[in-house]
Amino acid sequence: MGPVEQGLWAACVALAAERPLRQVTVTAICQRACVHRATFYRHFESKEDLIERGTARLVFQLASQLESPEDTLVAVRAGRTPPGLVRMLAAARMRRDQLVVALDPARGFPFRVALERALAELGLDRFQGAGLALPADAPPPAFVVKFVAAGAAEGLAWWVSAGSAHEPEQVARWISRLIAIGSASAGRA
Repeated sequence: MGPVEQGLWAACVALAAERPLRQVTVTAICQRACVHRATFYRHFESKEDLIERGTARLVFQLASQLESPEDTLVAVRAGRTPPGLVRMLAAARMRRDQLVVALDPARGFPFRVALERALAELGLDRFQGAGLALPADAPPPAFVVKFVAAGAAEGLAWWVSAGSAHEPEQVARWISRLIAIGSASAGRA
């Protein structure tokens, strides 16, 4: 997204902080961003297009910080906090104002679902690419990854709504502990 698209996304998020997304209009977005409607339509087909692309960008900015599940497990097993988790949380803290709105179900953004889906797809691709194998009695990898992705999205929502009061490193340590508990219960620790 270029500067104009970023300005329109920021205006959309700011308006959604004031009222539900379904009540935010293209006209209001343009007024808040100080651009003409024609400029909006040069960049986006509709408000939904803006929301979809803005959401995808925000998801990418967070998910791209993570390392592979194998690297995460190696760090957790060694008692270290995975650096990708810290990077993702630091990136989230820098975007806290957007995330407070995007993660609030009352606002109407599809962000949480998109984040869970992206983390699950990324995690499954990396999980399978790393050649990790679960014990025979463990749940299928797709289930494990989906469960972890949902937990990560929920944890991020909690942290953001709590004002991001805890440092990214601390929250990453908590997540690491949960991963360690989960992997131990699956017979992997």
